[in-house]
Amino acid sequence: MPRRDPSAFISTTKRPPDFDVFWSETLDMLAAVPPEVTFTHDDLRSDELVDVFDVRYSSFGGLRIAGWYACPVGRTTNLPGLLTVPGYVSEPKVPKDLARQGYAAFSAAPRGKLRSNADFNPGYPGLLTHNITDRDNYAYRGFYMDALRAFDILAGMPEVDRRRVGVAGSSQGGALTLLISAFRGNAVAAASAGAPYLCSYLDAASLTHSYPYEEMNEYLRIHPERESQIREVLDYYDIHNFAPAISAPIIVNIGLQDDVCPPETGFAVFGEIGSADKKLYPYDKCGHDAGTAVGHEEIIEEFLSLRLKPMPVSGGSPDVRTDAPGVSDEEFDEFWSAVDGEVKGLSLDGAVMEPLPMRSTEGSVAYTVRLPSVGDGQVFGYFSVPNGDGPFPGLLEAPGYGSVVHISPYERRQKYAVLTLVHRGQRLADEEYSAAYPGLLADGVIDASGYRYRGIIADVLTGLDWLGGRPKVDPGRLGVAGSESGLIAASMRADAVKALLMSGPMILRVASARKSWPDSYPLEELNDFVRSHPDRATDVSRTLAFFDPIRFVSGYGGYALVACPDWDRDVATSLVSRIGGDGELYVNTGRGAADHAFTENWLEERLTS
Repeated sequence: MPRRDPSAFISTTKRPPDFDVFWSETLDMLAAVPPEVTFTHDDLRSDELVDVFDVRYSSFGGLRIAGWYACPVGRTTNLPGLLTVPGYVSEPKVPKDLARQGYAAFSAAPRGKLRSNADFNPGYPGLLTHNITDRDNYAYRGFYMDALRAFDILAGMPEVDRRRVGVAGSSQGGALTLLISAFRGNAVAAASAGAPYLCSYLDAASLTHSYPYEEMNEYLRIHPERESQIREVLDYYDIHNFAPAISAPIIVNIGLQDDVCPPETGFAVFGEIGSADKKLYPYDKCGHDAGTAVGHEEIIEEFLSLRLKPMPVSGGSPDVRTDAPGVSDEEFDEFWSAVDGEVKGLSLDGAVMEPLPMRSTEGSVAYTVRLPSVGDGQVFGYFSVPNGDGPFPGLLEAPGYGSVVHISPYERRQKYAVLTLVHRGQRLADEEYSAAYPGLLADGVIDASGYRYRGIIADVLTGLDWLGGRPKVDPGRLGVAGSESGLIAASMRADAVKALLMSGPMILRVASARKSWPDSYPLEELNDFVRSHPDRATDVSRTLAFFDPIRFVSGYGGYALVACPDWDRDVATSLVSRIGGDGELYVNTGRGAADHAFTENWLEERLTS
């Protein structure tokens, strides 16, 4: 049955009678903690146009919190400030791009994020339900205050014009943007909130099976008797109840087919916003992207620029150029034969698989999996199998660049035996080695044998081999979906993989195909490294040549779909043209829900028919 008009939705959230008292006490508790802010210049991330600082500060409960601060070199007064706040699983970016636009830019990493998790690390999934039955100790109490304190630090910087400070974010960042705008109504000059999360929590959970809200559904499947208690706690934290206090100029964008943060809750919270200067941008056929790929990024940039009035840095980004030394076919084959030999030499008999009732559904059973890997690697995974005897199509989800890997979407878990792989360095596979973001892409990049992606590809190969041997997996219907590491692994197991869906960003392809790299992260990591080590530029290019996906795909003979944004069309076209099997290129429309539906249908047709 189709859902009703999302704009007609009425939230069931209730504002507690002592809501203001609770948050007044919370603000007093925050104020009692001295900020003790430190700024450490980051020589690696800085360049001749932008200074970058590693920021540390004390927040609610005395926890030390991290952030990044970037500002134009040489500008010491009258800068507009812009705070960016992160999504649920994303790590805060180094905001060099915003500093180039003329902002004093602060990117906050609230508790639980990688550089702020020494004393608080609930995990992902986990943050949403951490202490969820305890109003005073619920995870978001401190998390909200960490973001608020970051805004106060930015607004108090001597080079920042207090009259021109804004805040922006999407998803969880959209929620934090609304929260800060409510608490600091007279100080926020402009706010942009995309696909806001944490609005009408339990309503949202009833409307979707996607994470993070699925954490709530899972928790209540295990503890249904706690629903009323949880609702009482969440009413204190629901952004819906903060919205009336917002008075700043604000824009909000939502996707009408968003299955992460349902549009119903976005309409409802927008209706509660108290500002007279507010505008909603709903985007049809868009999911959690909320229109950012069909023009809304430009709307945000213009909105903030008109109100905060930055003066862009002149001269453009410093250019870093490298040689591109060739790697012979013999060298390439020898290198990867050695990796393959190490993987095939592993004994997977010692793999540990444990039931995971919290993440199981009515149609599938979930497990955690721990596998050995080569070198100092360890592989973690979520393995989900549909109910029934099978055999089922097998699907390996290859992880992308980032610290957190979500469990497979609900719909996939009902029809595939799916292994969601977590490679070395990512959360839950980081006991021996913990990756940095930014940092992973350049880790060991001067030597192919020590480059981190050598081990990462080995991890994905290990997961693929393990999955193909599961009793309930049909070895004739094995698929791989996700990042370039999955494409490489599928090409190295070409005889086993029937269908390959590559839909992640083309980081390794772009890094290998160009003599200069884009100035946005993660590829900016390579620029940072070569600026600091210009004598190693040739070594960097040589290492990357071993990891160029285009060198692998001619041996892949199955079905392949490469989905990419328009800006990657050229590098994707050359990649698809080299695929040995039935390769197709799909250029995303920018409307995420439509693109997702197309790629999922493509995968289903090839693995279930």
